Amino acid sequence: MGAAILCLPWDLELSYWFRSLKIPGDLNKFIQMSEAFAHFLTIAFVFGCLLWTDVRNRSRLLIGLAFVLLCGAVANAAKAIIPRVRPNAIDLLPLELLPERSLDVWGAPLSGSWLDEHFRSFPSGHAATAMAVAIALTAVYPRGKWFFVSLAVVASVQRVESASHYFSDVLSGVAITLFTGLIFWPRVQPRFERNASTELDLTTIRNASE
Repeated sequence: MGAAILCLPWDLELSYWFRSLKIPGDLNKFIQMSEAFAHFLTIAFVFGCLLWTDVRNRSRLLIGLAFVLLCGAVANAAKAIIPRVRPNAIDLLPLELLPERSLDVWGAPLSGSWLDEHFRSFPSGHAATAMAVAIALTAVYPRGKWFFVSLAVVASVQRVESASHYFSDVLSGVAITLFTGLIFWPRVQPRFERNASTELDLTTIRNASE
């Protein structure tokens, strides 16, 4: 969260700078596709497949999925009550309302609806969800830790590259997930570990009987 606060005075400039970068075609395509890692339908598909195929870790996957849904809910609740103009919506503002400083992008001067997506920039729900997915999958499949985290980072970068969010939005979304994790995981850890050992025992018994 400290990094997000440090970015606040420079968000507008950082957004313009990032959008001016000439990212090579294939790399740019990869960054754009990485948004799927934080998309609801992708998450439903991935966890659905894992729950269907990995019977041994089914209870742990359900706990991980609950964590992902919780982080997404917290981030979107914050987004619903804190209006901030998205970078890609600045061009829609009239000349007299164009922001001159990063602090000018807070609020929703033209929104006819409190839930207008053009003014729902803070925090990034995609970044919060992507990091939550990485943490949840790492808890179940620790060997894939850096693979999952790398996908979450690229998915978060995509939110800035597409001008959907500012740097501080993304960093705040990640911070929300980390803070939520500090509360969530210590409370579910005993059940998480118990389910792992129980399912392992059941699988061993089932295999031995076949």
